[in-house]
Amino acid sequence: MTAIFNNKKYIRYTCISLGLLVILLSFAFYIKLQSDDRVARLYSEQAGARWKGGEDSFAEASVFFSEYENIGMSDITDYRNTINQKLYDDAYMEKGEKSAWIDAFSGEEEIEIGKDDSTLKVRAFFVGGHFFDIHPIPLKGGSYFDKDDKFSVVLDDYTAWSLFGSSDIEGLEVTINGRLFRVAGVVEKSEDEIYSEAYGNYNAIYVPYEAFLTGKSAGEEQDKDADTFTTQDPQSFLPPVTCYSIVAVEPITDYVLSLLSSATGMEETLQTKDEEKGSSESFGSREIVSNTHRFETLNLYRSMGKDRYIMMKTNPIQYPYWENVARYELHEQTTRLSLITWLIAVSSVILIVWIFITVRLIIKVSPRESKKHSVDIVETIGA
Repeated sequence: MTAIFNNKKYIRYTCISLGLLVILLSFAFYIKLQSDDRVARLYSEQAGARWKGGEDSFAEASVFFSEYENIGMSDITDYRNTINQKLYDDAYMEKGEKSAWIDAFSGEEEIEIGKDDSTLKVRAFFVGGHFFDIHPIPLKGGSYFDKDDKFSVVLDDYTAWSLFGSSDIEGLEVTINGRLFRVAGVVEKSEDEIYSEAYGNYNAIYVPYEAFLTGKSAGEEQDKDADTFTTQDPQSFLPPVTCYSIVAVEPITDYVLSLLSSATGMEETLQTKDEEKGSSESFGSREIVSNTHRFETLNLYRSMGKDRYIMMKTNPIQYPYWENVARYELHEQTTRLSLITWLIAVSSVILIVWIFITVRLIIKVSPRESKKHSVDIVETIGA
């Protein structure tokens, strides 16, 4: 054995091999850490992890609809009733309990908002449920509005500066469709390149969806000759819901995905899907996604085969900006995982070759050392 360590060529080869192994595996580990950090910054994909408490695991799933589906509040109510009943039937929640799951929904529309005599065209996100719990967009000032608050709005900082010249505008008012809304807070438009590209060059505002269904705004006097407090039919002012997300208890993998698919009438179709396609499925004008599991290693490997098609648009669905960011990141993650896999494969080849050479040298040197040891014994006895 000592002869191996006296072999300078072997020692040199070993040092080079170990050095390459350290470099390659360190690089793979660094890419993995960077990938995990990128996924962790996708706040709209992390609601399941944020909601986790005690021994219970939670997961997030979303359905994206084409605007031609005309999903409205009555559909959302039906989905909620179905989910409540399913969780109750499966004994994951008591009757009347509300802590087993939350939901959020949204639709987009270009509208005009006003301040005094000035108006501004903005992209309005009409949102409902626990929208800001599932999509905690970083705040620049003020706060989010509560899910039950129908008289407040949240602006992005571009809109705030365009209308008020400041982002410190909590409590001030804007007008939408002839109604007054209090500004609850201002969210920050991300300077991240991908978020900026997906967000677009728009001023944006977040408005409670149900504010335009019934009721009146704070401080607003009723018009005796009108049945509503808007300048047009309230429901016609609202865009169709294009995104519906839930976060619920997940006793087994993909339970939440199945729960949502059942509620939205996609369960039968989802059960017939090709198992190799991963956790995102498109069914024409609807697409269901497991937000919690889509970036897991196994699903990323499953996505590799269709990675070239990830960015292809083959349905009439208009994704919200947070989903476009996630879809871009899915492409990036599969690319990074491919590189990590290649680095590990090369490292494995180097390690296997080094082991083969080492074993071969041991086998080659052992007979010589045994013979030398025998000669030494004979010489010792003869002396």
